[in-house]
Amino acid sequence: TLANLPWIVQHGAAAFTAIGTESSPGTRMVAVSGHVKRPGVYEIVNGTTTFRDLLYGNDMCGGIRDDNQL
Repeated sequence: TLANLPWIVQHGAAAFTAIGTESSPGTRMVAVSGHVKRPGVYEIVNGTTTFRDLLYGNDMCGGIRDDNQL
């Protein structure tokens, strides 16, 4: 996405493609809203960040509000 361009220009395409997996290099921005503890926009690593990591990770959404389970 265009959000990655400044980082790629500063660090180079090779550095960007070194992040993630060979078949899915780089990162992407995802927006999460709804009944999560910390809704927001998060940058995730392509090919390695799972939905569980995004939803329940302490450095991301932090789980479902009121400690409910999905």
